[in-house]
Amino acid sequence: MRIELNKKTIEGLIPHQNKKTFYYDLGVKGLVLIIDPIKRNGRIIRSWYYSYRPKGLNPVRHFLGPYPLLSVPAARLKAKKVLSDVLNQKDPALIKQKLKTELTVEQLVKKFLKEQCIHYKPKTRAGWESLLNLWVLHQAKKIGYQQYFTKSIKDKKISTVTVKDIQELFRSITLKSTYSANRVIEVLRVMFNWAIQQGLSLNQPVQFTRNKNDKRKTMFNPERISNKTFSEEERDLILKTVLVLDTRTGQIDFDYYIQNQLSIISCLVIAWCLLTGRRQRSEGFCITFDQISLSTATIHFDDTKTGEADYDLSPDAVAMIRAIEKSKDKQICYPEKRYEMINKKNGKKYYKILPSKFAPNPWANNTGNFVFPSLTSKAGHVTDVKRTWAQVLRILGIIWNFTFIT
Repeated sequence: MRIELNKKTIEGLIPHQNKKTFYYDLGVKGLVLIIDPIKRNGRIIRSWYYSYRPKGLNPVRHFLGPYPLLSVPAARLKAKKVLSDVLNQKDPALIKQKLKTELTVEQLVKKFLKEQCIHYKPKTRAGWESLLNLWVLHQAKKIGYQQYFTKSIKDKKISTVTVKDIQELFRSITLKSTYSANRVIEVLRVMFNWAIQQGLSLNQPVQFTRNKNDKRKTMFNPERISNKTFSEEERDLILKTVLVLDTRTGQIDFDYYIQNQLSIISCLVIAWCLLTGRRQRSEGFCITFDQISLSTATIHFDDTKTGEADYDLSPDAVAMIRAIEKSKDKQICYPEKRYEMINKKNGKKYYKILPSKFAPNPWANNTGNFVFPSLTSKAGHVTDVKRTWAQVLRILGIIWNFTFIT
């Protein structure tokens, strides 16, 4: 029955004893008020629905809300909103139907481990499987982990997982281990990217952001740093600080680093990190000159997470390696230093003078042919640049924290 629905007419409608009655609104096409049969307790239940036919499907009624909680004007407005969504390809019926067949996070994890992780090395595959099974699927092999399972996303459809869900999951894992939390978030990022590539979803809820107001200790995380982390101005400013060349010879300007008391190799590692974006611990700190082909602008790795691989180098990265090659025979000049001392016996001041001297450059005793050698490291190459990284940011006045911002 089609009538002009308003408060007065609705209150005067008498429900049928045995079946539902339908009243279609004359004001908005498709808006219908359904009155349920009279119950034993005498309550009259009235509900608003929007009736339409999705493309390729049978007619459906989309529930809008109960009357009188949803008034007549509000019901009409909500019906128009559903119609707008349908016309803009956001049909709630189609979305609901799609969700029924969509994978849950638990199903996606199992599919990802079965179809994608088989291409990774056994150690990487085992580590990722352990992280996902423990912190996402909550399959703990040891007693005591259940207290940290305060957030679960395994039963959610992958398109409904939000950034907030990932943030809450991250917080729950940090109660046990911040290191594990960062690793889990990184694996989830890879997994959701893979789901997008496979056409399983368009949702990527794992997002890393910066927080300039964070006053915690500035950390250098070589696995996180990338060209997209900084603004163009900040990136260029840091590069100009850590990578300085002699414009006349094209060599590394050793004098600049000595005068500013900066570690030459550590600064070059940071520059490499910014210019390439490669994993620094496995594909940066330990690289050798033999791996790099300047003629083809590529770097070769015998063993990566996905096996043997070659990667292209940017022109700036190639220019940096060429500058290092030219600087191998160059010596470092340490200027004269004067230290004010106090005689313990008479308390008089005097100056201790260290004369200027020449010393071999960092690549002089580089037995491993490393691009970033270290005489103090057992590995023969640099393994940590946190101190230099903090020093550079302190010089530039940049406060930064490379962690997953919650």
